[in-house]
Amino acid sequence: MSLQPRDRLIIAIGAVIIIFLVILTIREVSPSSKPPRTDSKKTERRDHSDGHDAAKSIQTYQVEYKVICVDCDVSYTNETGGTDQLNEVTGPWSKEISAKGDDFIHLRAQNGNLNNLPVTVTIKINGKVVETETSNGRFAIADVYCKPKDVD
Repeated sequence: MSLQPRDRLIIAIGAVIIIFLVILTIREVSPSSKPPRTDSKKTERRDHSDGHDAAKSIQTYQVEYKVICVDCDVSYTNETGGTDQLNEVTGPWSKEISAKGDDFIHLRAQNGNLNNLPVTVTIKINGKVVETETSNGRFAIADVYCKPKDVD
């Protein structure tokens, strides 16, 4: 049984999308660029006597969220500290906000039932990638978080 031209086209487009997502993921993430996750308990134990951490807590940082997926639901911390949610995001998505150093920044994306492809989430602070994660499969979740002041 041979494939119809329409079926061949669908398979070719799917292959191109997968290759594109893999290339974007590889270019965006290198093992040396991901710092360790910040432990909130460590943050609480810091010595604030020199005032340096206090200044970083009120400093404003530029936060960029990036999601690469084919069809996923996205939730992220907005500028007021609340959570915004987007359903059925298709293709690359990004959002920029401003946040204070002590704000908890969170980005999460989850694949749907019919999507077996990778989903990648990335947080950049002041243009620097500080957290990124890729997950694969149906209902896969990629989840990253940080406090902007802890990434310097």
